[in-house]
Amino acid sequence: MKNFNYHQSTKILFGKGRINELADIALLYGKKALLVTTPASIPALLQQYDRVKKILSDKGITVSHFDGVIPNPTTETITAGANMARNFGAEVIIGLGGGSSMDSAKAISVEATHGGTSWDYLFYKEPQPDPSKLIPVIAVSTTSGTGSQVTQVAVITNSKLRDKSALYNNILYPQVCIVDPELMLSVPEFVTATTGFDVLCHAFESSINPGTGAYVDLLAWEAISIVAEYLPKILADLKDVEAREKMAWADTLAGLCIANAGVTLPHGMGMAIGGMYPNVAHGEALAIVYPAFTRFTWKSAVPQFANLARTLNPGLKDLPDGKAAEKSVEEVDKFLRKIGLWISLKDKGMPESEIESLAIQCMVLPDYKGNPRVATQEEMIELVRQSY
Repeated sequence: MKNFNYHQSTKILFGKGRINELADIALLYGKKALLVTTPASIPALLQQYDRVKKILSDKGITVSHFDGVIPNPTTETITAGANMARNFGAEVIIGLGGGSSMDSAKAISVEATHGGTSWDYLFYKEPQPDPSKLIPVIAVSTTSGTGSQVTQVAVITNSKLRDKSALYNNILYPQVCIVDPELMLSVPEFVTATTGFDVLCHAFESSINPGTGAYVDLLAWEAISIVAEYLPKILADLKDVEAREKMAWADTLAGLCIANAGVTLPHGMGMAIGGMYPNVAHGEALAIVYPAFTRFTWKSAVPQFANLARTLNPGLKDLPDGKAAEKSVEEVDKFLRKIGLWISLKDKGMPESEIESLAIQCMVLPDYKGNPRVATQEEMIELVRQSY
């Protein structure tokens, strides 16, 4: 066995009805909570936010609600949330929602307690945040996809630079996360599909990342097998509680994977796409690049791609690794069609003239270097062209 590291400091509360424990958890940190969410764009969200506020207020917790989170959170939205946290005197921050809300909560904790903006504390910059200053974060996931509830990552976008990057530091793990599948029953089809595919990507890319090991491998393939079986079931019946529960578990497993191994080429490309074209959801960006990624990479990670093919199509279980790995590209294509994510950059309105500039941006983050086959700039341009 190869040597590996594994770290996790977030306490995980998993299961139906666990949201009712939120106030007791929050009281461990204080009585003034900043609730961080997206706007209540649909009645179901308004009901969810009101329910959470009542759970907190019934235990004597004062709540200030920052509902300015947007998909692909920007430095501007983080600053607005940080200003509210400071003015309110927040003692604990609760990120309620998908990855955008949970990432925003982590970034707000940093900016509200440090000089400058969150952009000044990206993973490659110095100094890094002081752990003694941070406001504790509780992450409450309401989608099954980003894994942010158990990671040390906060992804943010600088709109002026058209650059999407991340804070990444072990001090950014939420103190506690609540994963309650009942909160996910109102998630619409598009978000269910895109975040669900993100789970598969997190798990699979962790399995081929150089940082993988026995622990991550165990979690990754369990997550992939759950997505293969249960994501199509949810899309056929959005109120399927059992399937929602399974996907919530897969999301948590995959989050643990990326926190300890990391992602590869598709995520670097997906982050660049989101930075340049904020209208593209993260899971959409991954779906766009995966067909090109599988064709580019499978020969360099035959055992993992063979396993992926057999997981997506058990009928391939008797094929030798080489043949099964080759089939993986078709199986990923079929899965994307099945979940309604067979899309291209052209479909999302990207100008063809920006293929080369996007390719260069895809090489800014180091994720592509963790791929079993590392792309040159010319190869990256071709990968983007194939995704167009």
